[in-house]
Amino acid sequence: MNLAVGRLITVCLAVVVGACAPLPAADDATTLSGHTNVVSSVRFTPDGSLAVSGSWDETVGLWNVPAGTSAGILAGHTDWVEAVAISPDGAHIVSASQRAVRTWNLKSQSPESVFGAPAAFSISSMALSSDGRWLAGGVRDGTVRVWEVGVDEPRWSFPTDEAWTKSLTFSADGGLLAAGDWLGRLRVWNLATGEEVFSHAAHPDAPIAALAFSPDGQRLAAGSYDATISIRDTTAWELKQTLKGHKGLVLSLAYSPDSQLLASGERHGPIKVWSDGSEPVLEFAGHPDSKLGFSVVSLAFSPDGKHLASASYDKTIKLWRMDGP
Repeated sequence: MNLAVGRLITVCLAVVVGACAPLPAADDATTLSGHTNVVSSVRFTPDGSLAVSGSWDETVGLWNVPAGTSAGILAGHTDWVEAVAISPDGAHIVSASQRAVRTWNLKSQSPESVFGAPAAFSISSMALSSDGRWLAGGVRDGTVRVWEVGVDEPRWSFPTDEAWTKSLTFSADGGLLAAGDWLGRLRVWNLATGEEVFSHAAHPDAPIAALAFSPDGQRLAAGSYDATISIRDTTAWELKQTLKGHKGLVLSLAYSPDSQLLASGERHGPIKVWSDGSEPVLEFAGHPDSKLGFSVVSLAFSPDGKHLASASYDKTIKLWRMDGP
């Protein structure tokens, strides 16, 4: 049995019989410190040995996962780094700010190229595809634009009824792009055809701040300012489940590599891990030491599912063990 699943089953059984042990506390996590501003994005390299972070301090951080130590800082951006991605072969990092997209050689930690197309726009949200090939930006003129990194002209420009886009995410295969806006509307486009395949007021009058496709491509989760998470299938786009339990704004989501678990982070609250039920099967304390409000703004599972990384306004990344101490 997978250790992470085994631990979750143990927690669930304890809840059923009323003998649940105390939830993991902040001390149960490895804290990665070194950024001097908000950590906006975190991802793992394909082999899981490094975590990569983007920060409002205009740098990209590299972190040794087994040791819990810094493995380097990449400097060169002149604006907040909002999104990071790693190439499938683990050789390159892509980092994006409003002013530029930069690519880096991971082994030498040296810059490779700079792409400055987004600089002409005021962008409210950004996302990179998992392979770092595509950049999506929610532009404040009421469009979502998609660039191929290294190409000046956008591949697509999608209208959004002039509502600012709050969140963006690509499907794992890069074939779909989902956007959530400040009015609670959820839209999905097919990037092969440019067709809008779904549009719905999923969370009326409550901004959609977080989106995540399951790696198997079967589900799309949306987290909202209304403190709920809606989950839809990607065949008919029907609502399958609404998760309730957060007390604050849901700001981040991430699926486990096997698509069986969904992690969610909120403003001023814990990180919750959900399975198929309506109650979380696991909770982590989150980032309670932040003086700016301990909002969890980015989440990522390691490729083997043994770690969950959380990034916060408190300028740190925490690594949570999914398989126990």
